[in-house]
Amino acid sequence: MNMYNYLLAAAFAVITSNSFSQDAGKVAEVLKECACREIIMISRGVEKSYTATWLEGITTENEFIIFSKGENKHRWNAEKITFIEKGNGYIRVYLD
Repeated sequence: MNMYNYLLAAAFAVITSNSFSQDAGKVAEVLKECACREIIMISRGVEKSYTATWLEGITTENEFIIFSKGENKHRWNAEKITFIEKGNGYIRVYLD
């Protein structure tokens, strides 16, 4: 990755961490609109990767981002988001 890409990623992270940290709806829209193959949610001691069918069922409810696949639902607290990294084909979401 060249310096331009690093600066672009850093700028995106600063903007998203400030504007999305407490708005589950905005975060969900960014995640839904991403043409990525993978979304990785990273929290203390937990790293969960979502691909394929999981990416089709992203919703929000009471400040939570919900990934759904059939009967399975994973809920992440959008208020805990500190950083969003958007790369080539993926998004990493860091939570406190």
